[in-house]
Amino acid sequence: MIFKYDGDTLKYLRFIPDENNTPLISQYEMKFLCGSLDTCFLRMQSNDTLFYYKENKDRREFIVGEYAFRYTSTGMSIEEMHFYIDHEDSLRRIKGNNLPNFLKKNIKK
Repeated sequence: MIFKYDGDTLKYLRFIPDENNTPLISQYEMKFLCGSLDTCFLRMQSNDTLFYYKENKDRREFIVGEYAFRYTSTGMSIEEMHFYIDHEDSLRRIKGNNLPNFLKKNIKK
């Protein structure tokens, strides 16, 4: 991983090796101020935004990718993870905060 400050923005690049051990960019992340008390965080992978949110010490508000964030940060139960994997394409298109908790309703027991 390498990082760089660009003004008030911290930028990260994460790498993985290919079959010839040549490093390839696997993730791009940015953390920056967006308002007097808020910090924004953006993670991109394979030219696609995984998640983007604003936060301060009291709250986290997702602009896009709440389910992707919960999946990558192990914020899901095993059943929710299986549901996410099965429906990832649709769930990654859902935007916003305070999304309905439909995962448990749709998980087959």
